[in-house]
Amino acid sequence: MKRATLAVCLAAVPLCPLAERASADFSQREDVARFISDMEDRHDHDAAALQALFSDARSSRKIINAISRPAEALPWHRYRNIFLK
Repeated sequence: MKRATLAVCLAAVPLCPLAERASADFSQREDVARFISDMEDRHDHDAAALQALFSDARSSRKIINAISRPAEALPWHRYRNIFLK
């Protein structure tokens, strides 16, 4: 469960507006430091391991552009009843 939680959270970090900023080392950013602290406190993750992960992370404009475009042509409210029960 811990891995799944971490994977979902790591996937969400690039969606933050601050993730748009160029950074040679994500581990030095304030928002990432808060995220690491939160993951340590709430989910008992190893802060040093997360720090190492983020120090190797790099931003990719191509990926940010791809996840910013909707995969479907229909608006969210047309799908809401399928996904939310």
